[in-house]
Formats: sequence, C-alpha cells, structure tokens
Amino acid sequence: MNAKRYNPCAPIRAALIAGGYSTVKVTNAVNSALGELNATSSESKLGDGRITKTAYKVTESTSTKFEGKADSAPLRFDAWCGVINKANDIASFASVEIPKVFKDWLEFAKVSEADMKKELATS
Repeated sequence: MNAKRYNPCAPIRAALIAGGYSTVKVTNAVNSALGELNATSSESKLGDGRITKTAYKVTESTSTKFEGKADSAPLRFDAWCGVINKANDIASFASVEIPKVFKDWLEFAKVSEADMKKELATS
C-alpha cells in the first residue's frame, strides 16, 4: 500500500508526548507497517453518467482491500487509534491512557526531555 495515512489525533498525540514517546517515530513506524500491507481484492464501479453541455461524464469508484498480520503491533496500534479518533469525533477529550499492550512496542520511540522539546518546537 503506497498511501501514508497515519496521523495521530490530538488525544493520542497528547498521550504519546506525556509518556515521553516521539510522535514522529511512532508515525513513521505505523506508516512503514501500512506500507507492507498486501492487496487482497480490488473492485471498481461506474457511477451514473450525466450529460453536460459539452460532454458525457461518469465517475469510477475503486475499492481495494488490504491485509496484514494480526499480531503486528504497529497495525494494532493503528486500529486502536482509529477507534479513539472516532470516539474523539463524537465527544472530544484531551488525552487517553495508552493500553499496556503497546508499552513494550513503544519503547523504541522513547526520547529524552531535550529531544522531546526539539520535536515539539518543530511541530
């Protein structure tokens, strides 16, 4: 999958920063895992055509399904973030607690206070 779509919502970003984790490193890890997904099926549908003054126009919608390993920590983290993002759209909140299941995986993204200040200054 070529799309790099992961962008943590505000509550997750706040939780990562509060935990001392680099949001840049986490984002890169999730996007890397998303890039390794395999396409399992693809279909396209033509919409209703319409006539304008000068042309016939029709829209094609393409849907592709991707699949990855269920035990992949970055993909599980992305799925959890998707749920938090939907909940945040309904009723916004400042931060969330990162589940313990992700704590070991997130150790690679741990940064010092000085590095965190640099990251926050550039974002």
